[in-house]
Amino acid sequence: MGLKEVTILAHDYGTSVAKEILSRKNHNLIPLKINRIILCNSSMRLEHLHIRNMDKLLKDKKLGKFIARLTNNSYQTFKKRINTTYNPALNDIDFDLNNI
Repeated sequence: MGLKEVTILAHDYGTSVAKEILSRKNHNLIPLKINRIILCNSSMRLEHLHIRNMDKLLKDKKLGKFIARLTNNSYQTFKKRINTTYNPALNDIDFDLNNI
């Protein structure tokens, strides 16, 4: 194909292929510049993740259940959190959340 630079978007099983391409690039086995790699629905080793502080608390064996109860207390809290990633121009968020 003659590509010199790429952005890789991989989903599910394709993430294994993308990780193999990245490994080969890191070992200088392919002459390719990877600008960005985006892995969706992929398995990954936890020590390589950059997780939020809240996720760290939820992952904690002792605190996780307690934190989950504190933060999972209302529809309004859930709606506030999901609104940060939701595009209201596409759908009616109240309708969608009530039908989950």
